This record gives sequence, C-alpha cells and structure tokens, in this order.
Amino acid sequence: MKRSWIRSAVAASIVLCSATAFASSEGLSFDAESFGIAGTGTATAQGAHAMVHNPALLNASENGDVVLDGILVNQTLSAPILGPNGQLDSKGSLIAGFVGASVRVMPRLVLGISVSPGGGSGGDYTLPGGAGELSAQLFSLEAALGASFKVTEDLWVGAEYRFSYLSEGLNQPTPTPAGVVQTKLSASGVAPFAGSLGLFWRPAHSTGIGLYYRSRVSADVSGTLDAGPLSVGAHSHVATPDKLALGISQELLDARLRLTVQGAIAFYGALDGSTTTTFDGGVLPPLTQTLDQRNIWEAKAGGEYWAVKGVFVIRAGIFVGDEQTRAGYENPFSPPATPFVAPTLGAGLKLGHVDINLGVAALLPHSEQVASTVNGFPGEYKASSIDGALGVRYRF
Repeated sequence: MKRSWIRSAVAASIVLCSATAFASSEGLSFDAESFGIAGTGTATAQGAHAMVHNPALLNASENGDVVLDGILVNQTLSAPILGPNGQLDSKGSLIAGFVGASVRVMPRLVLGISVSPGGGSGGDYTLPGGAGELSAQLFSLEAALGASFKVTEDLWVGAEYRFSYLSEGLNQPTPTPAGVVQTKLSASGVAPFAGSLGLFWRPAHSTGIGLYYRSRVSADVSGTLDAGPLSVGAHSHVATPDKLALGISQELLDARLRLTVQGAIAFYGALDGSTTTTFDGGVLPPLTQTLDQRNIWEAKAGGEYWAVKGVFVIRAGIFVGDEQTRAGYENPFSPPATPFVAPTLGAGLKLGHVDINLGVAALLPHSEQVASTVNGFPGEYKASSIDGALGVRYRF
C-alpha cells in the first residue's frame, strides 16, 4: 500500500519537475587566457585553446603546447519557491577544467586534442523547516580531436570531431501520507557525433578575422527515478544548440596592444520545444518538460596590453548577451529572460616556455518580475555570478 501512495504522490507532484529547462546557458570561456578579454577567442585563441574557440587557430602554435585550466563558478539564483513572491536563493559553486594539447606534425598542419565541459546549468534550493531539497542540473563533458591546415600564410582552416557525455538530474520533496519522500530523477547518455569548423584570415599583418561554427549535441539519456521504495527506469532526451561566431582582432602600438570584438548567435530556438520523459512499465505517466527557448545573441569586446612586452600582459573586457529563456517561461533553474552584462579582468605572465594566466568575471545581477506560465510561481527570477579562471601553458 505504501508503494501505491508514493506512486500516486509522485505522479501528482512531478509537474514541478517539468519546470526545469534542460539546456545549458552559454558560458564565458573555458580557458583563463581568453577569460580576461570576455571570451573573445574566435580570432585570438592560441594553440590548444583553439579547440573551444576556433580549430583553425591551432596553427597559432609554433611547435605545440600543453595547457591546463581551472574554472570556478560561484552562481546565485533566486526564485519564488515558497509561493507568490516567496523568494529563496540557490547559492552554489562549480569547479570545471580544460585539458588540451597541440602539436605541429607538418609545416602547414597542426593537430589538437582536448577534454573540457560542454556547458551546464542548474540550481540547488534548501527548503526551510527541514522540508527537503529542490535541485536540478545538466552537465556535459566533451572530448575533441581537431586539425588546422595553413592554406596560405594568412588563411587557415580547421575542423574538429567532438564526443559528448551528458548527465541530468532532478531532486524534489514529495509529500505522501507516510511523510515527505525525496524524489530523485537521474539520467545520462552519450552523443558520439558532433563537430566544429573554423576559419582564420589575416587581411593585413596586424588584423585577424575568425569564423567558427559549432554543431549541436543531441543525445538520448536513460536512468532511474527513485522515490522511497519506488524505483523505475526513466528515458529522456537532451540537446545543446548549434552556434555561429565571428571575431575580429587588431594589433596596435607595435603589437603591444590588441583589441578584439566578437559576435555570436546560439540557435536554442531550433531545438525541440519540449522534451518528454517516459518511465518503464507505465508506472508513472510521461513527464513533458516545456522548453520553448529562443535564439540568443552575444556581443563581446576585449583588449590586452603588454605592460612588459613578451613578459607581462593585462586584460579587460565586457560580455553582453541575452538568455535563452523565453519571457513567461522562467523557472527556479533557468536564468531570467533579460539581457545580462559581465565585465572581465585578467593578466598573463610568460616565464620561458611557461605561460600563467588569470581571469575574473562578474555576471551582474539581472532579473525579471513575472508570473511564470511554467510553474505558476509569480515573483522575481534573478541570477548573478562571480567566476575565476587560472591556467598554465607549456610551449614546446
């Protein structure tokens, strides 16, 4: 009988789970070098870092390199979890990293390899009075193989193969006649086929133009839903969008100063408007998650100045963009449907064959007061973060 109570309670309350928008917001950058210049790497990345910015720029490596970067994200979300205007904050930290290497195998050909996050989103709310935990997360990890060919001294092309692992999870308290049961839904899967293309052109010695296309990642995921003694198989689908970016860089003052701008579009609106999770044996009804996201734009600008040429560089930038959440579809785990601003600062030090880079970014608070059509919670949906990056490169 207890299992029947739990099954009925989970079926009745699982609507809350459908509030989760399972798609990853576009991050600033996964390497400390570009972090300081607002992630403007499409026309400026070097060596192995080109694997996440523009594979054509693998050819910017003289002989090759090995890089290791760590990213710390401190994010705060706020949503009316406790009813109309009953705000609750989700504060969490995420540590992610980038590992990569490049090697010149021919005068015109450079190969690269990397492992890095593909993106992520989510939040974790602790409910008052010991009522349990409400959380959700999506995370993807990518392994990539890339190549860059120098067509001429001023025109390079690149391509990349990407293999992705995706994981998603939901955790919510479910009241039952026997007491509160923590319902947990977890699933994972792989997307074995995705790719990226890049082009870099120098129309003048001090000017660079980069073009980058990243294909979507799409995967069927499987796992389990657990609620007390109830455990059933669960099956769903997750996807991240195609993206197109264009960057321009300009060197000045005998190459001591470099300015760069970049624009991009991520095609969230081209993804499916909803995702359905099914459960084995018909024990629970299918769960439909409404996404209905929109394409988003990004505008980035940055600059770096060699205070001591070839030794010490300082960086600054600004990242302005839109969120994929459509107005009225805000939920406790998605960013509000308003534009954001993120200033960045950074520095770099060259010590022989070793480069050390540091970057910091602040996603300024942005919010929207809305009566969500997804979960019925009217109130303020707010997001902000303070992030840092530290990286080390060894150049052959």
